[in-house]
Amino acid sequence: MNRNQLCLFVISAAVAVAAGCAPSPTVDEGPTNEEIMQSTGLTVAEATRVAAANLSVAVGVPLDPARERVVKVGCRTDPESLMSIGPPYRVRLSHEVAAPSPDVLAEAMARVEKLTDRGFELQPRTPNDQTPEDRTYQDDKGYTVITSTSVMVLGGPGLTIYSNSPCAAE
Repeated sequence: MNRNQLCLFVISAAVAVAAGCAPSPTVDEGPTNEEIMQSTGLTVAEATRVAAANLSVAVGVPLDPARERVVKVGCRTDPESLMSIGPPYRVRLSHEVAAPSPDVLAEAMARVEKLTDRGFELQPRTPNDQTPEDRTYQDDKGYTVITSTSVMVLGGPGLTIYSNSPCAAE
């Protein structure tokens, strides 16, 4: 280790200790699998089914959860890596609409708005919301449906609809 690297290491360590950021040897953030089973009893299989049904409403076609790409995001955070880990997991499904015309975009947003008939509420906008189509809807069980506009790989506009579950046990 050269002198510059040593100085950088010492400064980084001092800042981390001063800020109380010393890593913890255990994962202690977020609920455990057992806590989920005792509180809601929600399983990943049921969360996947419900999240797929919510996404089906938003995209306007029935979706088979067995055929969709389901992403599991850990509900806990490893303090050393700051990576999410599980179990338990939040389930996420998504659907992309590349280069939607104004009519297609309006139809998609109207379908997402129909989630309010199922108990979802539009959440307050955040600083990350770039356009009026960037929205988050949440129900009382913790399921969310999020619409997000972006520039797609080929440079055209795109709309992505995400359907997420609350934490679910495996």
